[in-house]
Amino acid sequence: MCWLDSKEKELPAILVPFCLVVWTSSAKTSLLPNQLLIAMYFCHYVQRSLIYPFLIRGGKPTPFVSFVMAIVFCIYNGYMQIRYLSHYAEYPARWVTHPCFIAGSVLWLVGWLVNVHSDHILRNLRKPGETGYKIPTVIMSDSEAGRYWNMNIILKATSVPD
Repeated sequence: MCWLDSKEKELPAILVPFCLVVWTSSAKTSLLPNQLLIAMYFCHYVQRSLIYPFLIRGGKPTPFVSFVMAIVFCIYNGYMQIRYLSHYAEYPARWVTHPCFIAGSVLWLVGWLVNVHSDHILRNLRKPGETGYKIPTVIMSDSEAGRYWNMNIILKATSVPD
């Protein structure tokens, strides 16, 4: 088991992209569509890596291999998404008014809000002092866990640039 817990394993998803945006020069970061997509990325990962972990009560140690794999994924994911948006993606400014962009942004926002709300509900399934995992006892498609996973899939699918 690893002495580190889930509070640390997603930090690279914020740190690597932050370094890319701040310390590398690219004209692409001045484009409005790119700025909005980068903001969506940071909004998701600030919640996922800086806010959510500190709201969790208790928990169990993470196996070392899982911890390392999570860090590697977060480094790779953050680098690839933000490197693309900051150095390669060129969307015209008018793209932010296109129905596809608006629909995708609304879908992303709804998915993000449902994700945050579902996290709240799932965290509160534990009674004070409990540290084990709790799964809602209703059918998965009707439960918060089902909505959480469905919205997480939508959130990930809509955060990938064209």
